[in-house]
Amino acid sequence: MARPRYHITDGDVHVVHRWVRGKLHDTTWPQHGAALTAWDMFPLDTPTATKLQRWCDRFLDAAQWKQLHAVIRAARRDKDQYRIVRLSTKAHETLQQLAKREKLTLSATLERYLSDAMKAPAVQATPTPMPSPKPRKQRKQSKEAWADDTVITPAPWAALPPTPSKVMQVKLWLRVENNSKFVRGKKKAREEIERSILRVYQMRKPKPDRGEYVLTIPYETDEELDRTIEDMLTEASHTADYRHCFIKADVQSLDDPDRSW
Repeated sequence: MARPRYHITDGDVHVVHRWVRGKLHDTTWPQHGAALTAWDMFPLDTPTATKLQRWCDRFLDAAQWKQLHAVIRAARRDKDQYRIVRLSTKAHETLQQLAKREKLTLSATLERYLSDAMKAPAVQATPTPMPSPKPRKQRKQSKEAWADDTVITPAPWAALPPTPSKVMQVKLWLRVENNSKFVRGKKKAREEIERSILRVYQMRKPKPDRGEYVLTIPYETDEELDRTIEDMLTEASHTADYRHCFIKADVQSLDDPDRSW
């Protein structure tokens, strides 16, 4: 029996149950001779934290536990830190263009620019002068003089943030699958992930017919790099889930082969 590597709580039951069921659609998973037994013993109807913990301890190896841990951690973080919002088409296109220029995720772009706007002091609106009962010619001159004296304050995000000093190239292996055989959306889900998320990081596909990508990620610290990759995978997972799909992803540094996510 494998040593327990992570404690599943009651709040994780839905996430773990859904993730494992999606994995079991792959006939080669779990990757050992007990795959059929794993199917039979999986608690499909009445999953609980105890039942799922016992099943995972028995049938998941270290690598699979690591993947499940990442899924649970992302779900917990998503519950506390992420919200679903609706944007107009124009607003979404503008945000995508800005994220592509800054080489950031959509969430990181909003945080970077809006945090600066929140810190800036509020600009008091200049009251519009009331027209005085003067001849028409004099009113026109007064209005023109007021317009010439008006000072326009630049937006707080007019000054762009400094360019990150470090860059790392990573290799992303991404697999997108339908949640069941009754839905079709994995092609559109992959296209949306490539267009709205991966292209921000100068995406390259060495082999167009395979789910392998080379990305260039700017960063300042290792913590920022880890957070950027986690946010990227979380957004990709949300995009796939919106089209009733799920993803499997592995990220490995090309500059430092010992680093992976």
